Amino acid sequence: MTDNQILRLFGIFYLCIAINNVLNPDYYKRFFESFSNERFGMFLSGMIALIIGYVMIVNHNIWEFSKTVVVTITGWLILLKGVLILAVPDTFTRISSRVVGQKRSIRLYRIMIFVIGLIFLTLSLL
Repeated sequence: MTDNQILRLFGIFYLCIAINNVLNPDYYKRFFESFSNERFGMFLSGMIALIIGYVMIVNHNIWEFSKTVVVTITGWLILLKGVLILAVPDTFTRISSRVVGQKRSIRLYRIMIFVIGLIFLTLSLL
């Protein structure tokens, strides 16, 4: 995949999450609560994140000052998330539940996801 395709994919993904957060404000809170109690789902999501992050890094580990570095950093962050979920799932769940449990954090998360989606989509058009 090209930089533009990857950025567009993640931009659409993040904007869909942001729209869902506006239309169904409690959806992700309920989702996380049920997800954190389901060990197989947690393991599967960690494995998927690890694989996606690894594939992105192997095929796209370019550290130059352009939109390409956004794709590289995204790959590393996804890989890190997968490692944390697999290596220390209880710690990951505990930290995440603290964030999800605070209204101010949720509002900030919603804004960040929307802005990240817009940035990724904008970069994909440049």
